[in-house]
Amino acid sequence: MSLIIFLYAYYIFLAIWALIAVISLFHILSYGVRDLATVFATVVFVGVSGLMLSSSFYYIEQVNWTTPVSFFNIDFNPNNQFKF
Repeated sequence: MSLIIFLYAYYIFLAIWALIAVISLFHILSYGVRDLATVFATVVFVGVSGLMLSSSFYYIEQVNWTTPVSFFNIDFNPNNQFKF
């Protein structure tokens, strides 16, 4: 098993987050009061989201995703009981 599982979990999280963000932006623009505060909040939301996404992709591309991961390194040899 390799680290790629965590990358896929991150992609699933991003897809759910993107769906919620689109719904949120739709509600802000459709049902919010049309004034400078609404526009400012929308720009800040989109800007901070873009900054977070770009910084996370910068750090993600530096990881070797083929590195093996072992969660439970237990030896099931009967001669080595109680050694973890």
